[in-house]
Amino acid sequence: MSSIPLPFADQISVFIPDNFDHIDSYSIKGKSTLSEFIARGLTFRPFWIKGLFRIRGWVAWLLHLKHDDRKILKELRPEDISFQSGEYLLFFQVVAGIPDRYWIGLADDSHLSAWLIFTRDAVDHGGNATFATTTIVKYKNHTGRFYFFLIHPFHRLLVHHLTRKAVSI
Repeated sequence: MSSIPLPFADQISVFIPDNFDHIDSYSIKGKSTLSEFIARGLTFRPFWIKGLFRIRGWVAWLLHLKHDDRKILKELRPEDISFQSGEYLLFFQVVAGIPDRYWIGLADDSHLSAWLIFTRDAVDHGGNATFATTTIVKYKNHTGRFYFFLIHPFHRLLVHHLTRKAVSI
């Protein structure tokens, strides 16, 4: 697990499995608190993302997976971000978090488990911190592998863009 290129990897690794199937991470420098970064990132929804979520709803229906637009499309403010284990943020259950250091959320479904991790590293002399958005996926069955195969290109695009749009430069 120490090979994950994340700030606080030694603290985060206890909350995620050793044998995951997918990991990606995107980072950017900027001036924000971690709560601001998370709220802006999870609220970033241009028309093309809303369209992708509609398509995801159809795919979820075909594969008999859970899908709730009301949770996905909720607007968030920095004060809505909980770091308390067991609470929910959209469809992610908070696993662990330390304000302005890291936040770990888990979306656990019948086909896969997905961890979303936001980190904020030390601030440099210019007042910029390094923020990272990381996703880790563990398939539970063939449906999970097939589902992630279908969404993977869009997942990469979405996470990359939400990371860029989440930071105040």
